[in-house]
Amino acid sequence: MKKVELDMIYLLSCGVNGNNPDADYIKKIELEQLYQMSCEHSVEALIGMVLKQAGVSLQKEWNERIAKAVRKVLLFDAERAKLLSFMEQKGIWYLPLKGVILKEYYPAIGMRQMSDNDILFDYSFSKEIQNYMESQGYETISVGKGNHDEYKKEPVYNFEMHRALYDATFKSDWEYYYTEIKKKLVLNNGSSYGYHFTDEDFYIHIVSHGYKHYVG
Repeated sequence: MKKVELDMIYLLSCGVNGNNPDADYIKKIELEQLYQMSCEHSVEALIGMVLKQAGVSLQKEWNERIAKAVRKVLLFDAERAKLLSFMEQKGIWYLPLKGVILKEYYPAIGMRQMSDNDILFDYSFSKEIQNYMESQGYETISVGKGNHDEYKKEPVYNFEMHRALYDATFKSDWEYYYTEIKKKLVLNNGSSYGYHFTDEDFYIHIVSHGYKHYVG
């Protein structure tokens, strides 16, 4: 493994665990290589935050990327809240997925960068969701293809509305396990239609989803 890769992993560990990196270690890091590597893996915000907390002066572009990552999360949160409020009003059950949940476990906003909002929902209301998204200025990228519908809006918004977590074209046993997923979900406190996984099922989904990306 290259030193820049080891540096990135070390700083990622410091970031997610809320630890300050070793000052002597920091002095030996090649910042430009680390920046490029971090961008390739979409972790430049987390790495940059850790370095700034350690007193390292970052280039302008790196600081801008950190600011954009924070802004994007805030914009996503606000837009998602509007969508979920609409779903509550219309009686559409929903389950936020993956990064929407994971980002809350990071020590600071923006550390866990996001490219989209993933939400599993009652697909019998697909048309209602499409009408709502388009009324909010979203472009419908795809509907009824694969296991999710996709909507985008400038400057950064991207929603993937999942009709299912997996389909039989990938692994039939995964598709079978999640066929009646709603029976496995837990209703959120203070919500009539919002659900969450048990810890065990959240873990299973994250690991299986990561494997799906790995083999792809």
